[in-house]
Amino acid sequence: MSFPRKFVNIFGDLFSFWLNICFGCLQLFLLTTLWILLIGAAYTYNFKLGPSPYHEGANRVNVINDVLNFERRDRYWGRNAIAA
Repeated sequence: MSFPRKFVNIFGDLFSFWLNICFGCLQLFLLTTLWILLIGAAYTYNFKLGPSPYHEGANRVNVINDVLNFERRDRYWGRNAIAA
């Protein structure tokens, strides 16, 4: 004897619902982990580069002077200004 049609449909809907909940949580966890790793890598990269002169405390005049001063710019990035 087979199950009534209504019961099978309800069971299928409930199974699909919980499956969606599980995969939704898994997807949220993986995306959050990905973003945390991405932000951590960016911070690590920035930390290894050292502090930038173009931070929030630098005023507009200092930034313009540093951009125009190619020798200081090249020295900051570790390049040889004479060869450039």
